[in-house]
Amino acid sequence: MSAYKAGAAFIAAATLVAWAGSSRAEPPPPMWAGGFKVPVVLCDTKEQAVAIAKASQESTEAMLAKYQELAATTNGQGDPTCANSRVSYLVVNEREDFGLAHAANGDLMHIWVVHGGTYRGEFWFIYAQSDQQTNA
Repeated sequence: MSAYKAGAAFIAAATLVAWAGSSRAEPPPPMWAGGFKVPVVLCDTKEQAVAIAKASQESTEAMLAKYQELAATTNGQGDPTCANSRVSYLVVNEREDFGLAHAANGDLMHIWVVHGGTYRGEFWFIYAQSDQQTNA
């Protein structure tokens, strides 16, 4: 695995764990406008974000493999189809609950795939929250 891919995988995993420390119990509601203090995994399409979410339901390893695959795939502009990015401002649209999934540290987390947008365009991202009942 290249240093770039290993770094991207670590960042993706760290992002999902970082969300688990958030005080918000659910993702922001539709029409919420604001930003996030930690980077998030952004994808060009819902299908790509859902693929990462479903892989994380299988295992941490599956989630990392799917993220690496999508980060290595480029879109029409030559950018990765999914990437770890900071979003200083966005408007939330719809969200879909995917239930429990595996975090990079082995804990379980509750995840959502969320549709958002900025002045630069629309994207999908994964929001995760630590599951207090299973990680107590």
